[in-house]
Amino acid sequence: MTHSFSHYEQMSRQGQTALYLYIDIETIPSQDPAVLDAIRAKHMVAEPDLTAIEADKRLTDPAKIAADLEKKRVKAVEDYVDAVEKSKSDINTEYRRTALDASTGQIVCASAALADRDVHCIWAHDLSADAEKGMLQALFEGLESMLSEHAKDLALASLVEQGRSDIDSVRLEMQRHRVVPVVVAHHAGFDIRYIWQRAIILGVTPPSWWPVDARPWDTDRVFDTMTAWAGHGNRIGLDRLCKALSLPGKTGVDGSQVWDLVRDGRIDDVVDYCDDDVRRLRSVHRRLIGLPVLEIDAIEVPDMGAAEKEAA
Repeated sequence: MTHSFSHYEQMSRQGQTALYLYIDIETIPSQDPAVLDAIRAKHMVAEPDLTAIEADKRLTDPAKIAADLEKKRVKAVEDYVDAVEKSKSDINTEYRRTALDASTGQIVCASAALADRDVHCIWAHDLSADAEKGMLQALFEGLESMLSEHAKDLALASLVEQGRSDIDSVRLEMQRHRVVPVVVAHHAGFDIRYIWQRAIILGVTPPSWWPVDARPWDTDRVFDTMTAWAGHGNRIGLDRLCKALSLPGKTGVDGSQVWDLVRDGRIDDVVDYCDDDVRRLRSVHRRLIGLPVLEIDAIEVPDMGAAEKEAA
């Protein structure tokens, strides 16, 4: 109990001084036709050879033999139809799971916010590898820009107090205030590594401070809200954690729908969902370190209609 309180106290103290970078990504299944072809081949169902079906050898009556053959052939066709339907379901399930593996899936959008600033999203404008590469380049450039802007604001505020404003002083003060952020994510090991892996695959250089090798307890580099709440090796979804903390949960869209929305051309809905996840993430994190939730992270929860309330 003493250790838990000390850990909470440490997180609270760190929350007053650390610079937090909140991030969330949405991923989609592989866009490589060869990957889907391989999955289909794995679950291919062979058509039954109806001509190879034989009647029960104990039967001698032609009518009964014909009836037995017909029954077995109908059963074979029915089994084949069922197997094909199961195959389609298995293919769909396995294909969708490729979104969880950076060696096959892709990042379709990433939302981020620095400290208490607005949430910004970068998304791929199509499903090509070049579009994803451009998105990752823009993401890393955007993160560096956020850090520079933050350092500049602190530098200018400090220099105003000192009555200095020359360019050299601004540069030196910006360098002094430029710090490595603590990257905050829910299930951070997934998001942080996935971004790094996709960057490596696509030939994009991540920032030198990107904490791909950080361990869950390296809270000076990464803060995993899932691990902080559930403990190492345990899991809890962001939506359930929000509800446990009396914060607005997910509304309308969840992660399982991302690919369907992207495929239907509704990338704007995915971007809104990703942005809101960062707001939820920041609210949860601030609660965990003893800070109040920001007003800018308020998420509108639509009123349920009468029919929906009755169903609930």
